[in-house]
Amino acid sequence: MHKILTLLFVFLSLNVFGQNDTIKYEIMNKEKNYILFLYPDNAFQFNDVSGSCRTWYSFDGIWKKENQKLILIDSIEVMEHELKISEKSNHTDFILINVKNEENKPLKGVFISFSPIEPNKKYKTNRKGQVEIQKSVLKNMFKNDADVEMYYHNKNIPAQILSYFKSNADQIDITDTENLKTKNIVRKTFFNIKNDEIYFDTQQYSYKVWNFWIDSWGNFKQITK
Repeated sequence: MHKILTLLFVFLSLNVFGQNDTIKYEIMNKEKNYILFLYPDNAFQFNDVSGSCRTWYSFDGIWKKENQKLILIDSIEVMEHELKISEKSNHTDFILINVKNEENKPLKGVFISFSPIEPNKKYKTNRKGQVEIQKSVLKNMFKNDADVEMYYHNKNIPAQILSYFKSNADQIDITDTENLKTKNIVRKTFFNIKNDEIYFDTQQYSYKVWNFWIDSWGNFKQITK
């Protein structure tokens, strides 16, 4: 009898979570019109059909279930500037950031931020392509090493320096090669499963880009099997 009950439970679990059938979910927020399909081959499709048809969009990926969580995995393609960085220790009471191109011309109007220490604070390069920041302003920030992110407000293309500069560096020279590269980022979106409903939990990105943030997809209710 125990074996029969176990097999029955496994069979029902597979059916409920769509491995034998396509599952359709609709968002519970009536102000939006999101539809999510989970297919038997572990593919998913997310459709936003809110508002005018001109703004509709969809994307797809794969899904899996782990410990009462639904995980949707898809990829995003972004364009970035290729950057080079060097650093010096001049023992000054300020940090000097120089931004230039490969022809050694200064780049004006580039926004610099320190992440993850102070991601919302932006410093703008002057006509010499420089930003000067007093160490007294940052003294509470540099408990650990930090990376630098750059954002070109006139080009709207983000770039992130992958290497780290040490907290004792007080001159940072950044060279923008002005070459664009394509990068594929893996996004994981997590939902908590509660019966025939799923509730948005969080998102994770394989690579952090300036203007990426956790974007709540909302909560969904299953409407078909």
